Amino acid sequence: MKDEDSTQKTTRFSRRGLIKAAGIGVAGAAAAYGLDKAGLLPQFSSGKSSLPEPPTDQMTYRVHPKSGDKVSLLGFGCMRFPMLPEATSPRGTQIDEKAAFAMVDYAIAHGVNYFDTGWAYHQGASEVMTGKALARHPRQSFYLATKMPGYMEPTLAEAKEIFATQLERCQVEYFDYYLLHALTNLEGYKKTYEQQGVLDFLLEQKAQGRIRNLGWSFHADRETLEYLLSRDVDWDFAMVQLNYHDMMHQFVPAPFQRIIAATPAPAQWMYDTLVASGIPLMIMEPLMGGRLARLNKKSLAVLQEERPQDSAATWAMRYVGGLPNVLTVLSGMTYMEHLQDNILSYAPLSDRKSVV
Repeated sequence: MKDEDSTQKTTRFSRRGLIKAAGIGVAGAAAAYGLDKAGLLPQFSSGKSSLPEPPTDQMTYRVHPKSGDKVSLLGFGCMRFPMLPEATSPRGTQIDEKAAFAMVDYAIAHGVNYFDTGWAYHQGASEVMTGKALARHPRQSFYLATKMPGYMEPTLAEAKEIFATQLERCQVEYFDYYLLHALTNLEGYKKTYEQQGVLDFLLEQKAQGRIRNLGWSFHADRETLEYLLSRDVDWDFAMVQLNYHDMMHQFVPAPFQRIIAATPAPAQWMYDTLVASGIPLMIMEPLMGGRLARLNKKSLAVLQEERPQDSAATWAMRYVGGLPNVLTVLSGMTYMEHLQDNILSYAPLSDRKSVV
């Protein structure tokens, strides 16, 4: 196992190569967005993996500065579980339990200990499946995160019912990490968490030990972030969308992305502001919804000139994994190949070539 100081900078691959590839590939990745929604881009298969077997003892870990939690740099995002053949939607409730269990078991066996689910993932089935899969392992062997769906604008009574239901769904007595989910604008935050008293309720749960670390996931603008950091709340962590594309170019959400602000805070400014605050970061969308794992041939060739055996996804994962103040990087993985490739990216972070 490999521990890394969270302030260590990424120097393990050529930034020039990454910037060059991004310059070629950004337009391709953006254009691919529509194809991805239509299901026309190539996907990993669900058959036998062609990747080398990852080591079981070389996962990179980061230590939470306040709690001392030793968290795997790769976090298992439980929003894209494998589905049964007859499933009508990749985000529906028809999860392939056997395959999901196998992936969770494999992740834990290879050092992954952070699992992130949410109220609405798989239309409510993710929390149930995550709880069932993790219940087969010692409680001390994993960190579990889920989220309050503030975008539903729950009343205090509804928030209390949601929280109780989440504990039951996940088969736990406490959550290691709990988030105010998908903060989009200041008005919505104030309405739900301040005026309805939901934040006070969650702080009470933390005081009673049902929440160990309290934070939020962020899709909002500058004003909202500045307000959050100005409040007298001891936030334990924050989850933000971050990838090398967004760090180089202003992220513009698609019209149907309703839980993202129309003018989200610029990624570089947001990241610098949060680093200055000292709040540990959880990273979501390191692959830009999978698009950075499917670069066009020209941009991929640039990367492969330098590291022929590394996937496009590995470059993206390593970029965010090497940034200072990052505690874990979430990846929503559907097939075992996804999981294996991501484990290889961080096992160890310093040199994937040692295991291929």
